[in-house]
Amino acid sequence: MEAKLEQIGDVFVCRLSGRMSYQSVDPFQQICLKNLVNRKVIFNLQGLSFVGSIGIGQFIDTMGELIKSPLGELKFCGVQTEFRRIFEVNEGVNRVEIFEDEHRAHLAFQGYAVPPLNAVFLSKLNQMHFIETEEEVSINLEEDLDSEGFDA
Repeated sequence: MEAKLEQIGDVFVCRLSGRMSYQSVDPFQQICLKNLVNRKVIFNLQGLSFVGSIGIGQFIDTMGELIKSPLGELKFCGVQTEFRRIFEVNEGVNRVEIFEDEHRAHLAFQGYAVPPLNAVFLSKLNQMHFIETEEEVSINLEEDLDSEGFDA
């Protein structure tokens, strides 16, 4: 796997190409965690493919660590179907925005209203989270009313 990093204003663009493997992910993780924490980063995965699932977990963990950084923000582009599926099922990265290309991702960082390719998926996730939260509140409210002697 090869990674090329370019800085455009306050945004770093990381273009990944080649085959992702267990051997290539470890140095990639170290470099990302050393240099990209608390940064705005666009990961372009257009030229990236993976062999098996061995390195993918560590790759996802790296992205999750970058997402957790308080001032960092990630956007992705050139994401192939197999990577998109992996992103959707991994809670640490399932809320990242995926754009058609670097230009659109960069415009989104600049505050332009550019809808991500996965906007429908993200919307459904947000609705599911709201519904779960609403049900939890309702259950707690009913328990509180019962403890106070009110009929729910």
